[in-house]
Amino acid sequence: MDYSNRYQANFTKGGLMVLESRIVADLLLRGVDAAEWKQAIEIENVLSKRSLTTASTKAALIRNRLQTMSDGLWRLVRDGSKPVATHAVFAATINYSPLLGDFLDLVVRDLYCRFEDRLKPQHWDRYLEECRSRDPAMPEWTHSTQD
Repeated sequence: MDYSNRYQANFTKGGLMVLESRIVADLLLRGVDAAEWKQAIEIENVLSKRSLTTASTKAALIRNRLQTMSDGLWRLVRDGSKPVATHAVFAATINYSPLLGDFLDLVVRDLYCRFEDRLKPQHWDRYLEECRSRDPAMPEWTHSTQD
């Protein structure tokens, strides 16, 4: 597998943001154009963010996550119960972020198979070191981003 430029800290800009993801999923399902997107996100502030920059950044991140999946998942996000929507957003986030997806696949799965009952900060730290060995072009992140 080619790991070059695979690992970006693209999920650290926000949590799952399920409520906001429901709103963005609705916009995607309605097929809004760029002008309607701008109207909803920047003018109407449908995500209820304090600044235009935050609203635009969060909306773009959520849209990018959701666009890795089909419109069937968008419906689950928009119309599903809170647990269903949360799982759907989590799936999209994993699909969007190889850094997170590989962590779950390589580290969490191994811990689960060994019946480990705790996920420790050291697991994440070691994982990041291993990522860097697989992808030397991996960005250097601040300590706060890594945590």
